[in-house]
Amino acid sequence: MKMERPVFHENLREAFVEITNIGLGKAAADLSALTERIVTISVPSLEIFDPGTLEQVRELEPITSVRINQVFTGEEISGQGLLVINKSGALRLAVMLMGEPREQDAFGPIEQMALLETGNIMIGSVVGTLANMLETHLRYDLPILQMKGSNGITDLVSDIIQPNKSFIILVRATLSIGEENLSGYFILLFEENSFNALSRLIEKQLVAG
Repeated sequence: MKMERPVFHENLREAFVEITNIGLGKAAADLSALTERIVTISVPSLEIFDPGTLEQVRELEPITSVRINQVFTGEEISGQGLLVINKSGALRLAVMLMGEPREQDAFGPIEQMALLETGNIMIGSVVGTLANMLETHLRYDLPILQMKGSNGITDLVSDIIQPNKSFIILVRATLSIGEENLSGYFILLFEENSFNALSRLIEKQLVAG
């Protein structure tokens, strides 16, 4: 049975953009305090994909990526937040965060801890902003870091979504520490019921505002 696609009007997309910008702004401030360096995170674009349009995000070259994902659950909405960076970029980010050079191509426990902390901060900030806006409480699992080979975004999430039932909010983000810039993806995943509940809650807030 083909799922009927919901209507996404511009105000709803703009609400997601605002939530993401506020959340990543908080994350940048927390990372600045952690590293004692100036950190900024910008959002070049944000797109919403439903199950009928997921194939449109198969646009990446075959790469090995570092994926950090964290599950969040609540009474009304549940989902996952992800930070996705290609392997070489993840190594650069770990060095940038630690502020000291490491052995070339080394990806050990220290680098993984630095990236897990970054993912935890970014996901917690964005999802926390969303929860505060909607006045709802969420619980968080511990973040998980994995290496994923992929031909596109959908390959990166195929093991953690239900086919034909999941929605993706895809954010292309640029993280800067000092003069170093790094591009990656911040992703929110929701199943159909949770995404529809999320949309209704946001619509309610927009009307009330």
